[in-house]
Amino acid sequence: MQEKKENQQENLQEEDDLQGTLSSLMKRKSGLKINNDKSLFKQEKSQKIDFRQRVNDILKKEDEQKQLSFELNSKYQQILKDKTLDSEKTSSIRDSEKEIIKDLIDFSRIINSDEQQTEDIGTISLLVVLLRNLLLQRDRINELEFVHNKTLKELEIVKALLKSKLNTTE
Repeated sequence: MQEKKENQQENLQEEDDLQGTLSSLMKRKSGLKINNDKSLFKQEKSQKIDFRQRVNDILKKEDEQKQLSFELNSKYQQILKDKTLDSEKTSSIRDSEKEIIKDLIDFSRIINSDEQQTEDIGTISLLVVLLRNLLLQRDRINELEFVHNKTLKELEIVKALLKSKLNTTE
């Protein structure tokens, strides 16, 4: 019995010790660092602001490049859609065309030199524009050739009809 009482007292003592430890931990509130001033991974506010500013600058630059790309491509499309014969073009029209082509090449160089862009993306973009327009020109040529061949066949039919009418009237 005596041993039982001693065991119970030891258990009570252990519980008291645990509760004391628990209450002391609770009094500390938490072991988390609220102030990271001494942290090795502390990031300065100015670094955060600089990073955000750099990201904003990069995004703004990309938007400007997209806008310029759209404008140059639109101007180039207008050149290709122009149906003015070469003999009818004025020197100002020719100069304008040369200027737009020069601007496209310069834009390609700017994009190629941009460290934020993938390598040679300016050249690739310029090639894509040229190849798309090459396909559009091919389609236009095929369409014109089709109409031309159709017209030639109709002209042959008209000639044959005229010839047969002339032969019957003689």
